[in-house]
Amino acid sequence: MPYFTFDELSALIPDGWLTESLDDDASGDADKFSVVEAAARRAVNGPMGIEDDTSVAVTQFMKQAALIIAASICYGRRNIMDKFPYALELKGYRDTLQEIAKERLTRIAPSGTVPTIGAIIQPARTNSSRMAF
Repeated sequence: MPYFTFDELSALIPDGWLTESLDDDASGDADKFSVVEAAARRAVNGPMGIEDDTSVAVTQFMKQAALIIAASICYGRRNIMDKFPYALELKGYRDTLQEIAKERLTRIAPSGTVPTIGAIIQPARTNSSRMAF
C-alpha cells in the first residue's frame, strides 16, 4: 500500500522536476515513481520494525516522513541536494526514526548488550561510481 501519491509528492517539488528526476529512459513518464515510493516506505518501515505494511494503519508521521524522504531521493537523483528545501525536516524525521529504532532494539536486546544499527555499503554493480545500500 503506497504511503503517498504522485500528486502529493509533486506538491513538494518544483514543476517538471519530479517527472524529470523519475524518468530514466527519456520517455517523459515518471517511470521510477514506484521505486522511489517503495524506497521511502522501507526507510520508514525499517526503523519502526514493520516487515509487512499491508495491514498497518499509516499514520500521519509515517506518510510525512516517507514524503520528505522521497523528495530527498528525487533531489538526489537530479544531483541538486544542495537545493533541497526540506533538509531540516528530513533530519528531524530521520532522527526520530533512529530514536524509534534505538528504543525498539533496546526492548528486544538481551540485558547487558548494546543494540546497534548498521548498514552494509558496497560498490554498486553498475558502471557508475554510486554506492549501493
